[in-house]
Amino acid sequence: MHLEGNAAKWYQAYKQTHTKISWVTFCLAVEQQFGADDYRNALTELIDLKQSGTVEDYTTKFEQL
Repeated sequence: MHLEGNAAKWYQAYKQTHTKISWVTFCLAVEQQFGADDYRNALTELIDLKQSGTVEDYTTKFEQL
């Protein structure tokens, strides 16, 4: 997981109380906590990310998501 700020703090607390969950359950929890639109936009950006240049360029784009 690559989370920052409030999302990272939320995830640290979440994983302590939710040890065995499915990906779908986790996604629903993220949507509930942070809103569906932000989640969908971020997921869409991640899915659309394709390597078209160097690995360094790809890594930089990934880190900016």
